[in-house]
Amino acid sequence: TLQEQGLSSYTIRTTYLILKTALTHAVKWELITKNPMENMSAPKIQKTPRGTWTFGQVNEFLNATKNRHPHYHMAFLLAIYTGMRKAEILGLQWKHVDFKNKRISVEQTQLNLTGKGYEFDGVKSHAAKRSISIDDFLIQELRKHKKRQMETKLQLGPEFTDLDLVISTHKGTPMNQRSVSKDFYIVRDQLGLPKIRFHDLRHTHATLLLQLGENVKVISERLGHSSVNITLEVYAHAMPDMQKSAADNFSSALNLNRNIK
Repeated sequence: TLQEQGLSSYTIRTTYLILKTALTHAVKWELITKNPMENMSAPKIQKTPRGTWTFGQVNEFLNATKNRHPHYHMAFLLAIYTGMRKAEILGLQWKHVDFKNKRISVEQTQLNLTGKGYEFDGVKSHAAKRSISIDDFLIQELRKHKKRQMETKLQLGPEFTDLDLVISTHKGTPMNQRSVSKDFYIVRDQLGLPKIRFHDLRHTHATLLLQLGENVKVISERLGHSSVNITLEVYAHAMPDMQKSAADNFSSALNLNRNIK
């Protein structure tokens, strides 16, 4: 079975839907008389816990990557501070960074074409095409990063390929997605931090915001989810702690006001 081959429940469900649709069309075109999957139930998606880091672990990681490859460090900062996806980060151009108003516009993603290089494409949904507010610290780091990049461009001259990318190789060309993840894993393991994936930096961003009591709708917009319900479903694991915090805060407020005469 597909499950025995190690495929995820999401991949198995997607395969089921594609195959069932293809067979439905085959019946419509009279290539077969009956769809053998007509009465077959769709496989359920098995939800697995999403690994995240604490504030302390995030700071430990970022401090360790400061003096490594500057483009990797900047990619890590963007993932942690904005919750952007890796393909969105690697597709980010300087024209999408509004330094004055402190916002990043997510307009395109990097497509990794195996053996054929890279292409860039617009984001796939209206929700994914979004504007993310960023703080003064990230603005400062982006300015320093851009200055370093411009210095490198002047040094290399015609050898530098200017694609206006925020995250690129030393010569300005698109960064390999696997290389970013590889450097992430190297530092993670050197520090002995919990074994999360690069993509889990996005989940860390959302989970930490939830723990701080940020509005779920705001978090949903930052992540580019099509609805708040998706955010609530994906991050339900963080809700029990929020429930306890809400109960404690409510009780504290009542006790405080009870003592006021």
